[in-house]
Amino acid sequence: MNRRTLAVALALIPTLALAYAVNVDGTWSGELHTREGGAFQVTLTLKAQGDKLTGTYGQGASEDVNIENGRLSGDTVTFSITRQVRDQQIKINYTGKVEGNTMKLTSQREGSQRPGPEVTLTKQK
Repeated sequence: MNRRTLAVALALIPTLALAYAVNVDGTWSGELHTREGGAFQVTLTLKAQGDKLTGTYGQGASEDVNIENGRLSGDTVTFSITRQVRDQQIKINYTGKVEGNTMKLTSQREGSQRPGPEVTLTKQK
């Protein structure tokens, strides 16, 4: 393979990755179950533009918040949210794997070693 062919092939890799990205646009919902036995309705609304994601995350009676640093790579979504809890801001990082109309989200509170609860969301029609 000559250098020109290699350069063209390498230049096409990001384009091909976007071509295989799943369609996450729309509203996803599900129920989050806490370790303590509680349950909260979760709603995630997403819009992808290339590999960037924007949208909102809502949980229970809490006000919806904008997602931050949203990214889409193939069938994987990542984003963060920041919530004000009493007198401190809490940042939670999410990673989701999309399979058809189902997304499995895992969460990790920034600064914590303990993983957060997982939630399975279904894309609404």
